Amino acid sequence: MSGGPEEMRQRIDAWAAQVQAKAELYRALTAEMDKITDRGEAGNGAIRVTVDRNGAPVNIELTDDVRTMRPNHLAGELMTAFRKAQSTLGDQVVGLMQEKVPDDTASIAAMADNYARQFPAEPDEAAEPSSPPRHADDDDEDFSSRSFLR
Repeated sequence: MSGGPEEMRQRIDAWAAQVQAKAELYRALTAEMDKITDRGEAGNGAIRVTVDRNGAPVNIELTDDVRTMRPNHLAGELMTAFRKAQSTLGDQVVGLMQEKVPDDTASIAAMADNYARQFPAEPDEAAEPSSPPRHADDDDEDFSSRSFLR
């Protein structure tokens, strides 16, 4: 290596500046990622769930139509709405990373894999026929004892 101690100091300073710039870029990326939310809907629109980028619920909206749903059906539809919202988070996060740090293909691939494993894609609704919703008016001995829904 030629140039002596002064050149070495300049190289170290340049390297430190690059590291600092990359750290700032990733801090800004993380701040933008923290704003990501997604929404899933189920129960013919009666249930809407919003999740943050970690898949945690930040809002649940229910219409009056849920009052006629059986509790076990309502619970299933809530979970469907959660899964729908969570299943598309990875696309948003990966898209943002591809936009902001396109050269970091290893991190992008790792993030895509992590989201795909944690929140798999929701099966196509047309491929899986769902059972019709059961309502409070349905004849069911177990259900009829739940007078709070009538």
